[in-house]
Amino acid sequence: MRRKLFIAVSVSIIVTVGAITHAAQKIETNERAFLQKAAQEQLAEIALGKLAMKKAVDAKLKEFGAEIVEDHQYASQELKDLSAREGLYLPVEMSAQQKKVHQRLSHLSGNEFDKAFIAYLQKNHHHHVVEFQEKAAQVHNDKVRQWVEATQPILAVHLNKAETVAEALGVQERR
Repeated sequence: MRRKLFIAVSVSIIVTVGAITHAAQKIETNERAFLQKAAQEQLAEIALGKLAMKKAVDAKLKEFGAEIVEDHQYASQELKDLSAREGLYLPVEMSAQQKKVHQRLSHLSGNEFDKAFIAYLQKNHHHHVVEFQEKAAQVHNDKVRQWVEATQPILAVHLNKAETVAEALGVQERR
């Protein structure tokens, strides 16, 4: 009788601890929304980086565009892997606003493109660095936090480079 009671209590504890652990690792609604938005941002950055590789006049900007593509493709793949493990749907297209920005920039050429592109990139990356810093402190899911913490330094490096290129092109920061 004692043995059956011990086994029943043990199983009950294991099931309860397992459920608590699983619940703690569940991706919360606000985390899902953040990741879905981040997926769209990755797509937009990749598209804009490719646009810079094609249209930029300044060699540093073309090189920076290639770096943006490479880094955001990596971050995007990591996010896709995370979402596949967690059963999370990610958008496969940029948002309407992102498409609008891409279209506006694609109609520019020469120095006009370079200045508009770097101004947008600088403003956008500043916003995302702040957003990722805030999100890192709010995330409960360990896997999501790891992705945020791994992606945040990439955004900071991009912001630094954007500021350097903007300064070289004589573009004033607009936040």
